[in-house]
Amino acid sequence: MEKIILPDGWHEVPVGMFQELSQLDKHEGIHKVVELVSVLSDRDPDEIKNMSHEDFEKVLELIQWTGSTPSQDYKVDVVINDVSYYLVKLKSLSLGEWIDLDNWCKDSISNLHKIFALLYRPVGELYDVAKMNERAELFKEKLMISDVYGTLIFFLIIGTQYQELIKDCMTMEKTMN
Repeated sequence: MEKIILPDGWHEVPVGMFQELSQLDKHEGIHKVVELVSVLSDRDPDEIKNMSHEDFEKVLELIQWTGSTPSQDYKVDVVINDVSYYLVKLKSLSLGEWIDLDNWCKDSISNLHKIFALLYRPVGELYDVAKMNERAELFKEKLMISDVYGTLIFFLIIGTQYQELIKDCMTMEKTMN
């Protein structure tokens, strides 16, 4: 088997790979570990299964970092291909953007690249679906999860609190009527 190239940590895992890794929770036991190595190395699972036990143990040592979560710090700007993308101010989002975010958050992991493409954009760029979709594909391949994981956690917390607030308001409205 030829040399396997693996990320050294979350700082080398793009959003698209993180999305794939997040789907591995559906698997169990050694199958999950084989799939994990397959995703991280971009190799077919059958290639991984054909590794010697000794080589597989070495690989497992190299990917121990996957047992931890990425940093929860978030960056207000990220640079990809010499272009700076800035986290937009929430108060500047249009109703349409909030609606898109709300829909994407129903399956947040599958839509992570779209969520980040809406939230991070060049300074002064207004919401443009075509540009956002193009950026989403770029982010899937080039945006490292360690740069934006904190933003994800922040929005998941806000989403949970937002849902609770809506339920509280609806309860109050029913009580008042």
